[in-house]
Amino acid sequence: MRFMRWVDSIGGICRLVDWRLVIRNREKFVFSVSYHIYIAEKTISIPFDYNNFLRSRSVTWLFSLKKATKYYIFNSLTAIIIILFEFITKGNDPLPPVGIIVAFGLLIYALLKWNELYSRRKKFFDQTYLFGARYKEESMDCKYFLSDEFITYEDKEKFYRLNWSIFNPYVIFKDTILLSGKDIEGVMFTLSKKELGETDYREVCNILDAKIGIA
Repeated sequence: MRFMRWVDSIGGICRLVDWRLVIRNREKFVFSVSYHIYIAEKTISIPFDYNNFLRSRSVTWLFSLKKATKYYIFNSLTAIIIILFEFITKGNDPLPPVGIIVAFGLLIYALLKWNELYSRRKKFFDQTYLFGARYKEESMDCKYFLSDEFITYEDKEKFYRLNWSIFNPYVIFKDTILLSGKDIEGVMFTLSKKELGETDYREVCNILDAKIGIA
């Protein structure tokens, strides 16, 4: 019976490999391998920067509304195309075609949704500017601690320790890492390349690849 173990490490990712070779009756061989990926603990300290905060919030907003915006644009264009088509092909029929009635209803619905979206955007960024001014005044620096079992976030007001299992695969959008929870609506954490720097950004991506994967 022979045992061998080795460990290698690349970009914060460590791989521990054990293998065992068993000889039975000098004829039968059993070869077993256990393979475990774990991460070296990493601490990231990020000083608060007002402009980076505004940018991260803008990225979060754009990402969250990406699907909804496409849906609203599709409805608006569909309504306009139907209306134009019905007017062109209407002829001398004095009654409005059913298609126009449906299209106007769809257009009104789309306009109401655009208005709702505008109101939500205004509220979101009003809060962003308010929070940003307060965080700047209070120097709201933050710290992330990434371990093999969990991620920890800490600032002057909050402390979270969350297991990796609660997270969805991470997303990269506009050079920003977006972390969201499986049972939590919206983005929980953002980490931009500008905040981290090229080296730390790459290392964090490697760690996240190993723990939760990329979407």
